[in-house]
Amino acid sequence: SNSNSQDIIPMWIGDNIFYISDRDRTMNLFVYNTANGRTEKVTNFTEYDIKFPTAHGNTIVFENGGYIYKMDAGERVPRKVDIRLTSDNIYARSEIKNGADYVSAFSLSADGSRMAVTARGEVFNVPVEKGVTKNISRTPGVHERSAKWSPDGKYIAYIADQTGETELYIQTPEGVVTQLTKNNDTYIRSFQCNTDSKSIVYTDRKNRVKLVDVGNQKVTNLLQNPAGEFRDVSYSPDSKWLAYSRLAENEFNVIYLFNLTEKKEYLQKNIYKLSSL
Repeated sequence: SNSNSQDIIPMWIGDNIFYISDRDRTMNLFVYNTANGRTEKVTNFTEYDIKFPTAHGNTIVFENGGYIYKMDAGERVPRKVDIRLTSDNIYARSEIKNGADYVSAFSLSADGSRMAVTARGEVFNVPVEKGVTKNISRTPGVHERSAKWSPDGKYIAYIADQTGETELYIQTPEGVVTQLTKNNDTYIRSFQCNTDSKSIVYTDRKNRVKLVDVGNQKVTNLLQNPAGEFRDVSYSPDSKWLAYSRLAENEFNVIYLFNLTEKKEYLQKNIYKLSSL
C-alpha cells in the first residue's frame, strides 16, 4: 500500500489483487501480484477517475467519465461497453383521440352508404349507418386533407404531403393507391373530381388551374392568373365546362366559365338572383 494515496476496492483474481488508486492524482486500476510482490499500473485515465469497479470471474467492470468499461484481467485492455437505453418516451406515446372533434372534410359516396372523412390529417372510409370504419391512409407522419369520393364511387381522392410537397392521390375501396401527381412545384389548394370521374382539376399557389387524367396521370395546365388564385372551381354536369371565380381588372371577383374542349374562357354575364320562396 502507498501511504500518500487512497487505495480502495480490492478484487482478488488468481494470484493478483486489482484495486483503484489515486497515487497519480487520477483514480486508475493497479494490480498487486501476491506471488512476486510487484505492483503495476493497469489503466492510464487522466481526465476522470475510475469509479465503482467490480469483478466477476476473470472480468472487471468499472465506470469512467460516465461510460462503462469492461476488462479481461489477463489481457488488461479496457474496452468501452456500447449501451443503448430505450426510453419509455411517454410524451411521444400514441393516444386515443375522438376523431369526430377534428373533422376537416367529408364527402358522401355515390350510393350514399359510405363517407370519406378527413380528421387529424388522416383519411377514413366510414359507414353512414352500419359497417366498418377504415383508416385508409394510416400515416401519422403525413398530413392528408380534403378527401372526396369520386362521383362514380370507384375511388377516394385526397391531398397528401408524404413526398415533401403536396400531391394528389386516389385510393380504391380495395386499398389500391395511385399517386396522380409527381414532382409538384408548389402547394395544392383544392381539387374537384370530374362528373365522369375520369379527371380531376386542382388549383395551386402559383395561381393555376390544372387537370390530371386519372387513367394515365397526365397533367395539363389549363389556366394561370397573375392577379390571384382561382376560387370555387367546379365541373358542369356534362363534364364539358368549368365554373370558377377570379379577380378581374377592377379587383372584384367575377364568375367565369371555361370550355374544356375549346380551352377557352368566357365571362359569365347572365347572373340571376334567386328569390326567396
